[in-house]
Amino acid sequence: LGGMHLAGVTAWLHGILRRGTYKRILFTARDGYLYQKAFALSKKYYGCDVKDTYLYLSRKALMPMIVKNQLDFFGLPLQYEAYSPLLIRRMLKFCSKETTQDAYELALDEAGIPVGRNFAGKQEYHVFIRWFLEKYYDAAAHKKQQKLLKQYFSGISESDLVFDMGYSGRLQKALSDSAGCSIDAAYIYQDAKRSFEMKAAGGFEIYCYYDTTPCMSDVLREYLLSEVGASCIGYEEKNGNVQPEFEKFVEEQAENVNLRMFQKGALQFVEDFYGLFGKDLCDMPFKPFEASLPLEGFLRHAGKEDLGIFDESYFEDEVHGGKTRIPLKDLVLQQRKKFGD
Repeated sequence: LGGMHLAGVTAWLHGILRRGTYKRILFTARDGYLYQKAFALSKKYYGCDVKDTYLYLSRKALMPMIVKNQLDFFGLPLQYEAYSPLLIRRMLKFCSKETTQDAYELALDEAGIPVGRNFAGKQEYHVFIRWFLEKYYDAAAHKKQQKLLKQYFSGISESDLVFDMGYSGRLQKALSDSAGCSIDAAYIYQDAKRSFEMKAAGGFEIYCYYDTTPCMSDVLREYLLSEVGASCIGYEEKNGNVQPEFEKFVEEQAENVNLRMFQKGALQFVEDFYGLFGKDLCDMPFKPFEASLPLEGFLRHAGKEDLGIFDESYFEDEVHGGKTRIPLKDLVLQQRKKFGD
C-alpha cells in the first residue's frame, strides 16, 4: 500500500517538474524521507535531470521565523491546554533571557501565574505571553536565531520546489522569509483556511496531491512515511558554517522494527514497479490519486487487529500538542471518532 502511494506521488511530482519551472526539488526532513527515495528511483525512467536533496527543518527549528515579531507570539500554533508556563519555556528558549529555574518560578508566582498547571485556554496563555514579553523576551537572541536561519537557507531560490506532507503553509512561509524569496511547495494536502492566508502573505504557490483534506489527516500517514531518526531542532554556527542541530535520538527496537519493515517493503515495491514497467510508462497511464486510495483506505478503515502492529508505536507532537510521546494507536482511534467509528 505504501509503495503504490509513493509511486503515485512520484508520478504527480514529475508532472509538475515537466513544466520546466524548477531546477531542484527539496524534500523536507523528516516527512519527505521515503518520497525522496522513491523519486530518486524513478528519475531515469522519466528522463528527469532535476536535482533532489534532503532539507533539514522542523516547526521547532523554524520557530524564530514563524514568530517574526512580538505580535506573532499571541498566535503561536499551539494547543494551549497542553502547555504550562514551565513547559512552554522550552519552546521559547531561542528568545528567552538567561535565568535559573528557581528564579523563573518565583517570578511567575509573584505575577500570580500558576506555575505548573496547564493553561485553561487562549486567554490564560495570552496573560502569560504578555508577562513573558515584558520580563523575559530577549530581542537580540531572537534576531541572532533569525540570522542563522537566513544564513542556512541562503542557497534556496525561486527555482526550487519544496516537498512536504503539508498542510497549513506556516512552515513554508517561514522558509520563504528565511530564504528571502517566495518558494513554491508541493503538498499531499492543505487545510481549508490557513494555507491560503500563508501563500497569499508569502507570495508562493502550493500544489496539492489531494484536492480535499483526507478523513485521516497527518498522524498515521506521517508516522509511516517519515524518516526513523532524530529531528532537527535548530541551527548552530560551527567554524563559520551554519549546521542543523539534532535532538538526541534513542533507537526503540520494539517500536521501529515493524515501521522499518513497512518502509523497506514500500521502497521495494517502487523499485520493482519501475524495474518492470519503467520503460513503458507512456503506454500505461494511471491516475496518481487512484494509486493512493488503497493506503487511504487502510488509514481510515484498518481493523483493530491491523492496528495492533502499532501497539508499541508513539508519535511526537511537542510543538502543537506539547507532548513528545503519544501512543499512536490512541491518536488514530481518537481521530476516527469524528466519523462515528
